[in-house]
Amino acid sequence: MRQNRQSVAYKQNNINNKNNNLKVIKSKSVKILGFAPFQAIMLLMIIIIMISYLIYNKVLLDKIGNEIVKYQKDYEEAVSEQVRLEVEMESKISLKKLEEIAREKGLGPVQDYQIEYIDFKKQDNIEIVDGGNKNKKSIKNFLNNILSYLR
Repeated sequence: MRQNRQSVAYKQNNINNKNNNLKVIKSKSVKILGFAPFQAIMLLMIIIIMISYLIYNKVLLDKIGNEIVKYQKDYEEAVSEQVRLEVEMESKISLKKLEEIAREKGLGPVQDYQIEYIDFKKQDNIEIVDGGNKNKKSIKNFLNNILSYLR
């Protein structure tokens, strides 16, 4: 039986012959920049994670920097307040202010008669007082005390 090119048997035979010549060839996977697709996806995920981490750190550093600036400003305000309070304290304690307050309360500068000098160069003496001259000595002491007070 002769096969015609258009017959079914010819076509079937021809297909079988073609199948016998076919070999199974593994397809080469598509590589991206020399990496397999799984490796490329993993590399891309690692890069995204690292970029996210860097952005997070930048935001965190900016926040800390802003807090540092705020605390420096508070510190400078506290230092200026301290200087202001020290100046105010010195103005209240100044000598002129003390003199004014003393005058308002009726106090004045020290007078010569108010100063009493004590001489420690003399030797110590022991005196025995007579009991009989007690009235004379007490009057004399009283008058001496009044005179020393009036000086």
